[in-house]
Amino acid sequence: MQVLAFLSKQRAMGTSTLACHVAVQAQLTGHGPVTLTGLRHDPILSNWAGLRQGRHPLYEETSLADLGAVLEKQNRAGVRLSVIDCAFEDEDTLFRMAGASDLVVVPTHAATEALAQASGCAALAEQQRKPFIFVINAAELDSEAIGDALGDAAMYLAQHGTVSPVIMPQNDDLGTSIRMGQTIVELNRTSPASSEVARLWDYLLSRLDRVPRQATHSFRASLPNLPVAAEPERKALPVRVLHGALAAGARSFRRLPLPIESGKSLWRDVTTTPSARAFARTLKAQRPSVIGPRAEVVGNLESTGDIHFHAHYEGEIRARTLRVCRDASIRGLIIADAVTVEGAVRGRIRAAKVILTKGASVSGEVLYEKLVVRKGAILDGHCRRVEPVPALAQIKALESA
Repeated sequence: MQVLAFLSKQRAMGTSTLACHVAVQAQLTGHGPVTLTGLRHDPILSNWAGLRQGRHPLYEETSLADLGAVLEKQNRAGVRLSVIDCAFEDEDTLFRMAGASDLVVVPTHAATEALAQASGCAALAEQQRKPFIFVINAAELDSEAIGDALGDAAMYLAQHGTVSPVIMPQNDDLGTSIRMGQTIVELNRTSPASSEVARLWDYLLSRLDRVPRQATHSFRASLPNLPVAAEPERKALPVRVLHGALAAGARSFRRLPLPIESGKSLWRDVTTTPSARAFARTLKAQRPSVIGPRAEVVGNLESTGDIHFHAHYEGEIRARTLRVCRDASIRGLIIADAVTVEGAVRGRIRAAKVILTKGASVSGEVLYEKLVVRKGAILDGHCRRVEPVPALAQIKALESA
């Protein structure tokens, strides 16, 4: 029996939905018997299993203390694949769960905070010397700007490990089908969402096939019921500074991805090459200034680079690019070449490109050359398209004249 674990440190990464669909797809394509196991009570998956009336894959809930016994029972019953849903658990649970898995899947969104959490979760699997795959999930693919953000996210994740070539798009039908006791691959096998689930399972299967199969395996030994203090000492996870959804520092560039072909990720070690060192220096020089959530700033702020804002701010901001993160709120004037709003802005925005993501709230005046408003964003105020909007450097030159 092989164990495929879906691990996540955060809620709302779509971990349970993804694990459920992959388990069903594996069962439908002849890789069963498959079981789906949850490490905590999930009312949605419990309802899903009840509506299925015993159809495979079977769903079982357990605890970390009993998981070893459950896996051994499944193994003796002839289960070929056990898919484990382990979302929003503490770090020690994720660490132990990674140790009992043959392959770890880390779903994540393209937001900066989610990427940082995903890299930390993957580091736990890496410490256990287990293979892991990043899967960008619930992605919106309806604009060029969003495509750029997904590309940045994939590049950042690639510095930490292998990234699935399959990006799961945002599709409410996946969650709806779960609440009906089904999955999208059972309701409509010809839908685009079903095709993406099938492609993802094919890719994960190709990775599972690379894992050596053991004739005998003790799942109890993989999950010792020990106090945390008795576990082998682990190194503290490194804190990495993000810049444009990339990580700076020499360790982050020990591997660079080559083009993905036929669903496979090819890698080469470039740590010692001059071009890799130059690439690292360039990225480090371009990393943004990050203003944390505990700060409350009043006044004027000017930067010739990029700023990621998590704070509450009142005043005027001038920057090359500005990202207003989900936990940030800004009241005042923003002047930049490009502005991405995930949080709240009250006031005026002057930028060549303005992107409002899901959950953003903007009230006031927006002067733009290109405006992208994603589903779920709120825009209340006066918007005016001007072509072209002066770049920050030109604005400064005009004001100083």
